[in-house]
Amino acid sequence: MTDQVIYCPDSCTVTVVHEFNNPLLNLSIQDAGLLMVPITLVFCVAWGIRAMLRVVNTRSYEGNHDD
Repeated sequence: MTDQVIYCPDSCTVTVVHEFNNPLLNLSIQDAGLLMVPITLVFCVAWGIRAMLRVVNTRSYEGNHDD
């Protein structure tokens, strides 16, 4: 963004409006739905891997007891 110089007489009022426009925030419902699918899929796969690792770790811990 370049500097903006405003010249005015002795008494003036200058109002500068800066708008934050991020294209990610301007999604339609359809676009948001399309993004939701892969994000949810990655979450579900990660959760499934975590659940399998917990089961494997629990079983290996239970099997190492010397009674």
